[in-house]
Amino acid sequence: LSILALIMFLFSCRRNRGKVRAIAIRLIVVAGVLTSTLISLIPGALLLNRDVRNAHAYCEVLVPELDRIKAQTGNYPLDLPMGHAKEPHLLARSPYPYYWSDGSTFRFSFPDPKVFFNMYDYNSTERKWNKWD
Repeated sequence: LSILALIMFLFSCRRNRGKVRAIAIRLIVVAGVLTSTLISLIPGALLLNRDVRNAHAYCEVLVPELDRIKAQTGNYPLDLPMGHAKEPHLLARSPYPYYWSDGSTFRFSFPDPKVFFNMYDYNSTERKWNKWD
């Protein structure tokens, strides 16, 4: 598309054809937008994957503390204990509650930023991350 647009543009400059030149300029703009969009997909996907890994790691750091509280009190806390190391990861600060507990189990969950209506979920029973479609 870029090459075709460039050829049309050069042809229009040599022959002084206004309509061809206008079409060529539009094609050059469209080709530039498409190229920049496609180029941005790869780094964007890498950044999203990194964010998901960081959110998983943030939640997993809290698991030993939650287990310690259950060992002492017999129940998991209904809310996360105050004073954990840092603010929740960006993905864990979604409108969805990223921590939930009924006392006997707990769960971390947050939406998958790549796909609407998908969730990542970690529960104290399975002790692994699941992806829900």
